[in-house]
Amino acid sequence: MKTGLVITTINKLNRNLKNIDFQAKINNWDFCVIGDKKTPTKFKLRYGNYLDINLQKNLNFKFSNICPLNSYSRKNIGYLVLAKNKNDFIVETDDDNYPKMIFFQKRYLSHYVKKVLNNSWINIYNYFLSKKNNFIWPRGLPLDEIYG
Repeated sequence: MKTGLVITTINKLNRNLKNIDFQAKINNWDFCVIGDKKTPTKFKLRYGNYLDINLQKNLNFKFSNICPLNSYSRKNIGYLVLAKNKNDFIVETDDDNYPKMIFFQKRYLSHYVKKVLNNSWINIYNYFLSKKNNFIWPRGLPLDEIYG
């Protein structure tokens, strides 16, 4: 499954960002850094993709043109880019975090679920509550079915 990583930065390329860039490369991750108004103009990654404000505005996303400058919300542009690149997982961190190696582990999509064998109304909350004195039922569930 394909993994993408997004970071926003206003900082110059530092040791931490170089490490993340390299780890994304060797783990075959799609790495995207979203710049902002304060990001140095000569910011350049060795492996990943850096999108300055001008490149962001030329994307075919309406959001790129209305997203405020100097805002953490610019990271959403990175999410859109990585989604468009068909990444199955999109991971994010900050430019001042130094991820441990486990951060770059391969990710898998899995669900552990219980099969419900009831053919009638089900109080789904029963599966999320402990059995000790917790009593809740969803609005609209018939009262004669709350113990089912």
